[in-house]
Amino acid sequence: MGISVFDADLNMVYFNTQFLKLYKFPPGLAQPGTPFETFIRYNAEHGEYGDCDIETEVRFRVERARKFEAHTVERTTPDGRVLEIQGSPLPGGGFITTYTDISERRNAEVRLRESEERFRRLVELAPDAILVHQGGTIVYANRQAQIMMGAPTPTDLIGRSIIEIIDPACHDLVAKRLKLLARGEQLPLVEMRLVRLDGGQVEVESTMGMTTYGGHRAMQSVWRDISARKQAEAASQAAKDHFLAFARSTPDALIAFDEEGRIVSWNEGAEAVYGFRQDEILGSPLSRLIPERYHAINAAWVKRMAKDRGRHNFTGKPIEAHGLRKSGEEFPVEYSVGRWREAGRNFFSVAARDISKRKQSEEKLRHLSQAVEQSPADVVITNAEGIIQYVNPRFSQVTGYASKEVIGKKPSILKSGRTPAALYDSLWETISAGKEWRGELMNRKKDGSLFWQHAIISPIRDNSGVITHYISVKEDISIRKEYEERLVRQANYDALTGLPNRILAMDRLKQAIAQAQRYNRKVALMLLDLDDFKKVNDTLGHAAGDLLLKEAALRLVDCLREGDTVARLGGDEFVLLLPDLTDTSSAEVVAEKILAACNQPFDVGGHEAYIAGSIGIAIFPDDERDPILLMRNADAAMYRSKREGKGVFRYFTPEMNARALEHMRMESQLRHAIERNEMKVHYQPLVDSGTGRLVGAEALLRWSNPVLGEVSPEQFIPLAEETGLILSIGAWVLRTACRDAASWQRPDHEIFVAVNISGKQFQKRTLVEIVRSSLNESGLPPACLELELTESVLLEHTQETLSIIQELESLGVGFAIDDFGTGFSSISYLRRFPFDTLKIDRSFIKDLGDNEGDADLVKSIIAMANSMSLKVVGEGVETHGQREFLRLSGCHIAQGWLYSRPIPGKDFQELIDGWTHAKPQA
Repeated sequence: MGISVFDADLNMVYFNTQFLKLYKFPPGLAQPGTPFETFIRYNAEHGEYGDCDIETEVRFRVERARKFEAHTVERTTPDGRVLEIQGSPLPGGGFITTYTDISERRNAEVRLRESEERFRRLVELAPDAILVHQGGTIVYANRQAQIMMGAPTPTDLIGRSIIEIIDPACHDLVAKRLKLLARGEQLPLVEMRLVRLDGGQVEVESTMGMTTYGGHRAMQSVWRDISARKQAEAASQAAKDHFLAFARSTPDALIAFDEEGRIVSWNEGAEAVYGFRQDEILGSPLSRLIPERYHAINAAWVKRMAKDRGRHNFTGKPIEAHGLRKSGEEFPVEYSVGRWREAGRNFFSVAARDISKRKQSEEKLRHLSQAVEQSPADVVITNAEGIIQYVNPRFSQVTGYASKEVIGKKPSILKSGRTPAALYDSLWETISAGKEWRGELMNRKKDGSLFWQHAIISPIRDNSGVITHYISVKEDISIRKEYEERLVRQANYDALTGLPNRILAMDRLKQAIAQAQRYNRKVALMLLDLDDFKKVNDTLGHAAGDLLLKEAALRLVDCLREGDTVARLGGDEFVLLLPDLTDTSSAEVVAEKILAACNQPFDVGGHEAYIAGSIGIAIFPDDERDPILLMRNADAAMYRSKREGKGVFRYFTPEMNARALEHMRMESQLRHAIERNEMKVHYQPLVDSGTGRLVGAEALLRWSNPVLGEVSPEQFIPLAEETGLILSIGAWVLRTACRDAASWQRPDHEIFVAVNISGKQFQKRTLVEIVRSSLNESGLPPACLELELTESVLLEHTQETLSIIQELESLGVGFAIDDFGTGFSSISYLRRFPFDTLKIDRSFIKDLGDNEGDADLVKSIIAMANSMSLKVVGEGVETHGQREFLRLSGCHIAQGWLYSRPIPGKDFQELIDGWTHAKPQA
């Protein structure tokens, strides 16, 4: 069996010689440290995986190995061998794989199928006489029946009475058996005589059964010619007397056979070993006890033995061979042969012994020896006094000590001084009491390096129960311990900044509170949010944002005392823990230092970035005694500081919780708003500024709640974004708008509907399917749906957003960039994304008559959009002067209260029906 072991980094750590023989790798390829990928590439290049793209195959198999799962597969090598490959993951990572050449087994299976086919043909040409009779008349006879009865052809027996070919002395026996058979009883084998057509007699062994023939019930008789067996039985009687004494003296299988190789004697031991009863085997060829592949050898051996005319000659030492049981099972047998002559003929005696158990024991010992020598664990055997008497090769590989350097010494040669003495005391106490000890030890190699081992040490007893030796099996778990330490760190520390994370921060907060309760002290808990951090991420990229967070972490640590804690909660939020305070004044000092540190410019990849900090402070026990609630109060105080301006800190007050509760109450109502039919979609018309024709409508969401009243979109939309409810609400708005817009369409008047899409929706690829299903279900033409995006959507997840927009564009819908001019307003985004429309924010429209700067800016935006072939929509048009300014500046569409406030869908249909070009002047 070939064995290979790879560690968690997919580098080889062990292989045996059989592995090399099976795969025939070139010298030097297989050695510790060789990457798994190297073997895969070699196998792929030499046709191991058939006709494949080598690089693709290598990547696939290496990736699968990284997610290793237990498996068993069979693979046929290019040279035709069949290997069974079994892989199992190892604790701590990596895997072990065994390779077994099962070519012979598969060949044996082929031979078995071929043997079964031969058996089928043999049954069809059975050596026994088979006759089928109905009403006592023979209707079928096989060739052997023809030969046995001396008939010219099998058809010469058809039509004869079955009784006429049976010896009259056996007629009563046959009649009784026919009655038993008619009653459905099973018939035992019987011996009888038949009368051949030429008058001769034949001794047969007979069995009968019911069958069908030609669609009718019939009886079947099977006769086996036992004339030769009868003669053999007579001949064996003389041999039995000679053999009997020998047969009684041994429990082994004792068998006698004649010069023709036919068995003439069979004892109970032979029946136990081979499974044949005496009446089943006597007269049979010796080859029935030998696997078919050895038949030719056996026949030659019997022939050679028959030519030797010596008397009572025996073979020398026992011979090992293969036996065959009645069940078809092969087994190892050890035999010796004797010979004698009787009545001028040679007879042979065989004393055979089943040595299966002995072979199994030998195999187990061999495997155990190989397992110890080739074990991936190091094995040490000591005497009862703890003196080393044996170490396996793996011990030397792990520790660096050669076997001759440690045999005769004690295992303490490996002591590192780092393992507690109490552990060693427990170890010796356990094994001295005759029990197994398991545990982990830190040992020292010959070169002085330390390493971890998991040890299992067991006592070995002699037959009287006295402990004579101890065996130690140890596994190097240094990698696992390192991995465990890394996991602990990953579980408790932030990967980016190296600061404690939320879990560890909460643990330290609990400890600080417990300490403060014991000594009547205070604890200050601060939550810090970095204002404008998102702007740095959006403009300079996430890598710059990461650099800023790392620098911020260092500055925060510098602001604290030894024993204080700063932790990163995630994103741009940090928590600062000040334990063991006598009053809160020191918390204010720290807060001021932190805010000052945040106000200093940050160097991020050659760019100067400026941010500020907002801090919320909660005090134990003044504000809360429970750690979780204290954290919540600090969070509420931090949000208050953000609302009141950047670069400030605020202490928690009870009023803040009331605001948080109000926030929670609104969220609870919002979660059920759609199902309670509280949400409505209103529509505000979009009008061609040149012709006054109504060309579209913007869908605007309204929420009327029985508890909260009319809730402004400015209140509930950010909450829906924050909680993720915007996904279900946005989908509902989209379906509703498409359904309403579909009802407005007329052959001579096509009206489009504009629907705002949230940035959260663009983070889900399901948006494409929601748009597709909304169009399909409503029947609205895709060209009549325009999706509005704000600039902030484009700044986040740009590549992903572009991909989704391209899929939506393929559906045929249009796109508008909303509130243009209020954000980053990058022309590059307008060129990169397939926009059809640009909407100028209402904040630029309302002061058109009074603010010359706004007027110039609006004209510039319109001119730019026209140069890029974009439609322009002016939002918030409330006066005729604003409309005229936009029209004359080249703005295509106007929207605002000059035309109509947002109205429900049913009213908007009436608005369409009554619309005239004169509407704007009304």
